[in-house]
Amino acid sequence: MDRKESIKTMLLGTFSVPFLNQKNLLLRNSLAGRDEGSWIKAFNIESLTPKKKIGGLIRFNDPSFFEAVNGRLVTQHGKFKRHRTFLFPQWEMSSYPYRVRVTLRKQDHKPVSAGLIFGAKTPYEFELGGPDAHGALFAYLSENDFALRDHRTDRAKVWKDRRTELASPWKQGETVTMTLNLSEGGARGMVSARLEGDLQAELPQTPIDLGKPDEVTGNPHIRGYGYWGFSVDGPGEVEILDIELDPGNNKPISEGLQGYERACEWCVVKSNQQQYMTLTFALREAKQTSVSIQKGNQWRESNPIPGTSEEKNGGMTVYTHKVTWEGDRPSRYRLLQDGESIFEGRIPPFNNNWEDKREVVGIGMSCNEVWRYKQQNQLNWFDHILTEQRWQGHGEQIAFDRHSDNIGDTGAEYIKYQGTGNSWPDFIFAGDDYPGYPDNPILTLSEVDYQQRIWDVFAACDAQRELHGNVPSAFKGGDHEFANATPLQPGGAQGQYYPNYIKNAYQAISLDGHEPVSDDEVSFISRPIPGWIEVFHIVTRYNQTVNIGTRKYPNHIDETNEQSPSGTEVMHQLERWARTSPAPFKIVHGDHPLGDIRTASPKETYRLYPWERRRLARLIVETGLMYAIGDEHNLRLVKYTDFSETYPNDPILKPLTDVSVYEFGLSNLSGEWFRHIRESGVSEEGIKYDVLHQTPDKTQAITHGFQKWNGYTVFRFNKNQRSVKFEIWKRHNKAPDYPAKDPRREDPDYSLTFSPNEIMWDSSMLPEIDLTRKGLKMEEAENVPFTVYKNNGQMLYTNRADKKGRILQMPAPSLEVGTETSIKIPSGTRITVKTI
Repeated sequence: MDRKESIKTMLLGTFSVPFLNQKNLLLRNSLAGRDEGSWIKAFNIESLTPKKKIGGLIRFNDPSFFEAVNGRLVTQHGKFKRHRTFLFPQWEMSSYPYRVRVTLRKQDHKPVSAGLIFGAKTPYEFELGGPDAHGALFAYLSENDFALRDHRTDRAKVWKDRRTELASPWKQGETVTMTLNLSEGGARGMVSARLEGDLQAELPQTPIDLGKPDEVTGNPHIRGYGYWGFSVDGPGEVEILDIELDPGNNKPISEGLQGYERACEWCVVKSNQQQYMTLTFALREAKQTSVSIQKGNQWRESNPIPGTSEEKNGGMTVYTHKVTWEGDRPSRYRLLQDGESIFEGRIPPFNNNWEDKREVVGIGMSCNEVWRYKQQNQLNWFDHILTEQRWQGHGEQIAFDRHSDNIGDTGAEYIKYQGTGNSWPDFIFAGDDYPGYPDNPILTLSEVDYQQRIWDVFAACDAQRELHGNVPSAFKGGDHEFANATPLQPGGAQGQYYPNYIKNAYQAISLDGHEPVSDDEVSFISRPIPGWIEVFHIVTRYNQTVNIGTRKYPNHIDETNEQSPSGTEVMHQLERWARTSPAPFKIVHGDHPLGDIRTASPKETYRLYPWERRRLARLIVETGLMYAIGDEHNLRLVKYTDFSETYPNDPILKPLTDVSVYEFGLSNLSGEWFRHIRESGVSEEGIKYDVLHQTPDKTQAITHGFQKWNGYTVFRFNKNQRSVKFEIWKRHNKAPDYPAKDPRREDPDYSLTFSPNEIMWDSSMLPEIDLTRKGLKMEEAENVPFTVYKNNGQMLYTNRADKKGRILQMPAPSLEVGTETSIKIPSGTRITVKTI
């Protein structure tokens, strides 16, 4: 193995060397020539090489478990995922007879079960539901037996007693060919299995049974029909040398399976400022790339982008570049290779100081703009089922058909019309797994593996590529998965215990181009309109060590990392920003519900972290923060109204008896009953709340899964009224393909208009203050920032006067009526008033 191979296998925790000898090669050749009949290759394993676009010809349930090595496909041990599989989406078997076979070799001395899977209802069976939803059967060769096993049962129990002992154990280096024969007979067909080569065994004909009916059509599933492929389970590894079928009268799908080539897979506009913008983009392969900008109708000379001719550490080909200009703002940009454009987008307008006063529109999304199991550009860069046609549903294919499995798409083709006058929106903020990070990052092998998983998310369809290449975006992704990988926890106060490949990839995709809250932090600040609309993105799972089923909660409050999943330093930085930023619209973008209000696990709620909860809740009510969260899988809005009885008893929260703390659920991957919340009432730790809107309904969630409610949220900011309109846009839940709504002619499913001032705790109010009567000229007083101080000199909050230079209807949180307080203007003017 070369050095990169060695690093990969060490990260997996298993040592793998392809086992070859002359006997094996001769045996393989002899097996391949037997009983040819109508056998054809299901896939030419010899042609599978890294970075190959293979379209929809193989559907891996996780390509990081498979590696193309010298004409063989070698499995890798999956520590957290059983049954590493690949299925053939083009082969939906619907008639008998047919035969399938695989030739494989045991790679090491560790226990393993490997063989054929057949009768799967979709090519995505391993990502859809639990055992009761599965339809497939396995023909597995294990160390001491050969058996048919049932995927619908826990740990795949032997099916219909079809199991036979081997004459000798399956040992390293032994090669076998396994054949399945599906034929007419009985009520629903018959299946038999044969093992040849270094080991021999047979399983007699057995009647096929029925699986669970299809959830959409209600049709029964005959378990001899459906999709087939290869599966492996256990710590051992095998090599797949050949995989073939004799299809009988079955015909493959022939359209929409071709892979597509793009020199630039995707490009994301990040920070957008007056004299520059930042781009992060992914190249298919490292190659010198340049950027050109358009002013007027003229494209300027292109400038080389440093570093693009070489892969980055770990094989990454994701690059971040600041595009600068002088004078007038350009209108468009192009990325070029060899003088040819590989990506083009607009340069978004910069609304300096919100001068045009129009409504500003932000899009909030979370939990995968497309479903997490679409993240399949990985170690070997096998681009399989996500072909351009299959993904976008061209021709007869609809968005939610069984081939595309497009169940997480928000309807990106219509987001482009959410802006003022149905133009582009102004910015996107999205988080918690949105860019498509792996379920368990410990499984990933290198930086190239980690970054590849997001490619199909951004490149999945033209609408998404266009959206991200034209609208400034801030992503806070992946920390959800850090927490779910127990070996990665605790991550440390600044994530310093995470592997470098995770931190580096996270930084490239999420943080690069934005403003870190401090050195070596992955929490960051984005400023869609600096000083007016700002977002603090918190990575909330540095120290989330609790088990998902925990029922043990802290009975005391301490400023420790154990009670601060974001890290105590991040919380201190959040407080500095919340109290000093003059932005009237400040969003905290996190992941944890403030209260334990779900119908299921409290794992990712602040009930487990009382110190961080108290800090965050007080900051929200004292500075008017809007709290937006991902991970909920529930497009929703909750209002917390009373924290006074929160457990453990907290004197900091005790006074908060009548407040309006809004919690905005952004997750487009909606409809999961696990994230359903109890109706209005009292949380498990004693916080009173009202459910203003939530998406999933238990019956419909079970029946339709996520498809029915996918969508996104919209925030419409009004400068003059200092108000926000929050909207939830879901897909239509009546039509069979759940089309997204078109904002040019349709309305949101839910909306609420409010002022951030309503969020502030009105223990008392500031009197009306006209700054033009305090020595400021009108041009100085218009929208001028001001800071409110407590009488002990502590800063309370910063905000802005209105367009007439007045401070109106501003609360004085935590201050009693009649308290003397001071207000400071940047020019140095200080005003002393008493609260009312």
